[in-house]
Amino acid sequence: MEEGSDDRRALMERKEDLLKRDPPTGMEHSGEKEKAGVSAPESGLIARGDLWFRSVCRGVGNLALGAGLITEKQLEALLREQESTGKPLPDLLKEICGVDAETIQYLLAEDAGIEKVDLARISIEPEALKKVPSQFALEHKLLPISLSGNRLVVAMANPFELATIDQLQFLTRLYIDTRYALESRILEAIERYYGVKAQRPEAPKKKAETKEETKKEAENYTDTHGAEEGGGSRVIQIVDGLVSRAIQERATDIHIEPEEKGVKSRFRIDGILHARPTMNKALQPAIISRIKILAQMDISENRLPQDGRMSFPWQGKNYDLRISTFPTIYGEKVVLRLLDKEKVILGLEQLGFSPLALNAFKKAIHRPNGIILVTGPTGSGKTTTLYSTLACVDSVEKNIMTLEDPVEYELSNIRQSQINLKAGLTFASGLRAILRQDPDIILVGEMRDTETVDVAIRSALTGHLVFSTLHTNDAIGAIPRLLDMDVNPSLMASTFVAVIGQRLVRKVCPYCKERTTPDEPVLQLAGLSPGMQEATFYRGKGCGRCFETGYYGRAGIFEVLAVSPAIAQMIAQRSPTAAILQKAREEGMATMMEDGVQKAAQGVTTLDEVMRVAYSE
Repeated sequence: MEEGSDDRRALMERKEDLLKRDPPTGMEHSGEKEKAGVSAPESGLIARGDLWFRSVCRGVGNLALGAGLITEKQLEALLREQESTGKPLPDLLKEICGVDAETIQYLLAEDAGIEKVDLARISIEPEALKKVPSQFALEHKLLPISLSGNRLVVAMANPFELATIDQLQFLTRLYIDTRYALESRILEAIERYYGVKAQRPEAPKKKAETKEETKKEAENYTDTHGAEEGGGSRVIQIVDGLVSRAIQERATDIHIEPEEKGVKSRFRIDGILHARPTMNKALQPAIISRIKILAQMDISENRLPQDGRMSFPWQGKNYDLRISTFPTIYGEKVVLRLLDKEKVILGLEQLGFSPLALNAFKKAIHRPNGIILVTGPTGSGKTTTLYSTLACVDSVEKNIMTLEDPVEYELSNIRQSQINLKAGLTFASGLRAILRQDPDIILVGEMRDTETVDVAIRSALTGHLVFSTLHTNDAIGAIPRLLDMDVNPSLMASTFVAVIGQRLVRKVCPYCKERTTPDEPVLQLAGLSPGMQEATFYRGKGCGRCFETGYYGRAGIFEVLAVSPAIAQMIAQRSPTAAILQKAREEGMATMMEDGVQKAAQGVTTLDEVMRVAYSE
């Protein structure tokens, strides 16, 4: 690499020029000491073994004087001290004049004409980061910042370390262009981009007049310089505090949303998003990198969406978090979904089924074969219903297998598998493979396409019980949706056992519950019968425990469309959905709206909440 050799020769010539500018005062004494076998103590500020650098450091005095950091009298005193002790001038500058190592490196780099970079203000290229191992970067206090052709630009705390530059050139097989950056900024950037915790010396603390003043100074420093010195620990506290607070407030999702001048956070509590404190914009890259590291995601990729998961221990419990990132114009938005296994696997009686609906559902799930669909939009509790159902039918005598995207909770005694599109594992292909595993009950995460539905139908026809989900507004809506996917109506009629429609409504807060009389328009929309209009309804007045919303927790409202022989015949004949619904209601089916109104009359929720969630006319 001749070009790299030319660069090193040029750098050496520049260093020799530095020596010529400031004659090494006291060199004679130093030489006498060396002849006598006495060597000057090695400096902790400079690379050990860099003999030429010790000489260059004698020129640091003039640089510090020119920068106004010391006076001429101080320089003379420093030189006398150097002659008597043999200590390098950088160490004396720090001990006597308080000039720190970073300032000295800055002066040398500036005088040598080495370009300086602020790592907090420039973009770091992911491809450059991949060229240098994290351990090497941390050990030598350097950070690769860009890659162009066969040249790698590297920021170094000590750009004069030729041995390190040579090692890096050999390691990467690239020409190395050095830049200077503060050591503290490099360590912070290594932690941010590589996820490697750097051990940094603590800055000396200033004496405060009172404890209150000390606390105030610390808080002000954190607010204004959180992304600079010591930013790593601050970021860890922010992320951990955000998740802990979300758990305490019963949130199901945490939204971290970058904006132009800050980073907004919001919690989804009881199905509704609530604003939480906005974070410092300067902390945005570090916060997102911290979450990505915990979720084992690629921190160098910020242009494409990513998914990951992590475990978060809190008060003796482990919470599973599902992480999703999405690029926006102001940076990556991150959504963390909190999953509590204890809350998702409930008894069927605890889900909120009415006695009639529960009886119909239990009858369906204990069938030896057939297909049972759970319908509803995203976030309507379909996963909770299915997992609770699996727990109900689970036994040592049955082989239960699942195919999910993703596996949200791990269930004992049940063999679970996750979709992997890159590897070719789709719902359809996975379902075919499961059929060769001698299953009794199969859970398919979602009926996404015709192929998956066809394989599920064949599974039901060959004696298997299949559970799955479908995104429709109500139970009866699953029929036209499947017909639109070109599913044979005769096969639907012979295999479908039941279709469940569901929503989640917020429950009235028990701590501020009070009686209320709903408005007349709401009563009319609810279609209440004269008898129901006399029922006692409740609302939440609003208190600290429910964050002044009047709601605390959620419950399900359901409708169960049991496929009787009469309804199966109507499906096979492609009868209108309105006619099928009418027949189902004649057989005793209650709609979600009716179930919700009944729960409002029981004081579980409010009519306003039922109208918000279930009203469809």
